[in-house]
Amino acid sequence: MTIFSKKKSSSAKSIERELKEQKSLVEAKDGNKIIVIFLILTISLLLSVVVNLALLYLSLHLGTREKIFVIRQNTVEIAEEKDPDFRSDKLIEETVSNWLYLSQEWDSSIPGTTANDPGIQLIGSDKQYFRIPTKTYAASYLLAIGFRNKYLEKLSESVPTSFYSGKIKSTLKIYFIGNIQRIDKNLYTVDVIMTRTDLEENVEIAETQISQTISLQATKPYQLVMGNEEPSAFRKQLKELLKSGLIIYKISPKNI
Repeated sequence: MTIFSKKKSSSAKSIERELKEQKSLVEAKDGNKIIVIFLILTISLLLSVVVNLALLYLSLHLGTREKIFVIRQNTVEIAEEKDPDFRSDKLIEETVSNWLYLSQEWDSSIPGTTANDPGIQLIGSDKQYFRIPTKTYAASYLLAIGFRNKYLEKLSESVPTSFYSGKIKSTLKIYFIGNIQRIDKNLYTVDVIMTRTDLEENVEIAETQISQTISLQATKPYQLVMGNEEPSAFRKQLKELLKSGLIIYKISPKNI
């Protein structure tokens, strides 16, 4: 009986020891699982924070980007989103051609009146007065400050003096507008070839071929407040030109 009891006691202790080992093993495995789950959750949280920060940056970046607005029939529309200094080839071509007609086509009479165009007087680089057609003067607001007066003074040399007595008018024909070149972030150039014809009482008295490279700078569109010296017909044309967000800062002769 004593031997049997000892064996029984030894067997019980062995079983108890095995149970403890199994319990320790289970606890260790559970502990490892918890650590793995914790690491997965930590990594997921970090990824979520990074993604949210990236989305926040993009949202702020896009929210502060300037947009180009187009006004059509008294409504404001957002054009295709580009950088604020982008101007399409079509817009530049239309601006250049419309400006050339406004500045180079002279008529002795002012639209809406029966009076001859007396012209506008300005002070030149030599402190002497020079005169240009009123239509050309209105168009010159599309020229950059500093370049404007120099251009007008040079152009005045090609205007016949008899123009201001109501005898002459000119017509312009644009034969070629070249490819638009974007030479810098906000700078563009384009080549043009045209002919200006001067008529006196419907008789052609002069024809001038003009080849130029016109350099433009992208600016914010603005409205110009002008005085009574610019007839309303010219103001309307200039107002449309200023919506393009472009100014001309240089005009250079081009050899062909």
